[in-house]
Amino acid sequence: MKKFFAFLSLLSVLSGCDVFSGPPGLVKGGTLDVTFNGDGSLEKPFNTDEATANALVVQPDGKIVIGGNRLSGGNSGFPQPTLLRLNANGIPDTGFGTKGTGAEYGFWNVNSHTSINALALKTNGDIVAGGYSNSVGTVALYSAAGTLQVATDLSIPSQTTARVEDVLVLPDGSLAACGWVLATGQGIRPFLATLTSAGSLHNVYTFNVAAGATYCNKMALQSDGKFVLAGITNTGGSDFSLVVLRSDASGNLDTSFGSNLDGKNIFAPPTGSQLIASALKILSDGSILVGGHEKISSSSNVFAILKLSNTGALQNFGGSSNGVRTPIGDTAEIHALGVQPDGKIIGVGRTIASSTQSLTLVRYLSDGQIDTSFGLAETGITQYTEVPNGNAFALQPDGKFLAAGNNFGILRLLVGN
Repeated sequence: MKKFFAFLSLLSVLSGCDVFSGPPGLVKGGTLDVTFNGDGSLEKPFNTDEATANALVVQPDGKIVIGGNRLSGGNSGFPQPTLLRLNANGIPDTGFGTKGTGAEYGFWNVNSHTSINALALKTNGDIVAGGYSNSVGTVALYSAAGTLQVATDLSIPSQTTARVEDVLVLPDGSLAACGWVLATGQGIRPFLATLTSAGSLHNVYTFNVAAGATYCNKMALQSDGKFVLAGITNTGGSDFSLVVLRSDASGNLDTSFGSNLDGKNIFAPPTGSQLIASALKILSDGSILVGGHEKISSSSNVFAILKLSNTGALQNFGGSSNGVRTPIGDTAEIHALGVQPDGKIIGVGRTIASSTQSLTLVRYLSDGQIDTSFGLAETGITQYTEVPNGNAFALQPDGKFLAAGNNFGILRLLVGN
C-alpha cells in the first residue's frame, strides 16, 4: 500500500497536480515525499523490529539525526543507546560515527539497559542526548561527527532509579534536562537538572508537587528563561492526572503560575481515568500546548491537546474549555507535537485499529479545529502502518515533516498547500 501511495505521490510531484483530487498544483499535506530514500520512508535500518527511535533533530545542513535504542544482539541482548544520521535525501550518512554505516551505538557506562530518549543540537554541531544507563539518568555529548565525548550520570541523592526524558540547549550554551527519580523515602518525583556546556553536572532540583508518584516527560524554555515541565501524577490505583510546572533556573517554583499561585497546575481527566502528558510546545504568544492522551475506557485512549495561558489556566481550544479530544481507531495516543510557521499544529503518535498499529499524524488549525485540508482523504488525519508508532517529530526549514518511531523507521511527508 505504501508503494501505491508513493507512486501516486511521485505522479503528483512530476505532474504538478494532486492525483487524489483537486486542481493542478495542489499537493495534499501528509503525502509521502518520494525524494526521501526513493519512496518517502526508511524502514528497519538495523534489520530488526527490536529498535526504537525516540527523538530526532535536523541539522542546519539538512542532515537528520535520530536517537533511540536497539538491542545489542539484533533481536536479543540489552538495548543500547543508538544514533543514526541520514543525509537530506534519507540515505544513511556513512561518515557519521565509528561504524561506517551512519550509526553510532554502544553502552555509555554499563552492559545493561540503556536508551536515548531525547536529543538537542549545540550551535557548534555537537549532539546532546538524554536518557538512562541501567537505573541512572544520563546526559551524553557526541561530537558533530558522531563520536561520544562524555556521558554524565546525574547523581541525585538517595536515588534508586532515574530517567532523563528531555534535554535542552540554553541560549548561553549550557544544558538542561528533565525527568523523574525514585529516591528512598521520597517516592517518585520530577527533576530539573542544569549542566555546563561541556556536560558537567551543575545542579539537580527535585519537586514535591503531589502526594502520588509524579513524572516529568517533557520540558520547554520560555523566552524569559523559565522552564515549563509537563508530566503526570498518580491519583490512586491506575488513575493519573496531567501536571504542568514552571520553575526558574535555580529550581524555584514560579509563584505567578498555577491556579493556587504555587508553580503548578494539575488537570484531572474530565471523563476518563487517565490524562497523560507526552508532548509540550510554547507558542509565540507565550501560551502553552500540552499533548498526550486521555484514557476513556479500559481499552481505549484518544488524542488529547490542552492549551494553557502563560499563567497556566486552561484556555478554550477546539471549542472546549478542556481542550481537544480526537478518537481514532480503537485507541490513539499523541507522543509529539509540532507547530508550523502558520500556526497549524501537528499531533503525532500511535493508533491501533483491529490490532494494527500505525504512525498517525493529525493536523489542527491554530484554534484547535481539525484541518480537513490535511491527509489523503481530507480528514485531517494520515496514517502509515510501515512505522507502527510515532514517537518523534520535526519540521524541516522547507516545511516538510519528519516523523520517526518503532523499528527505527522514519517518514518524510509533504506539508501540502
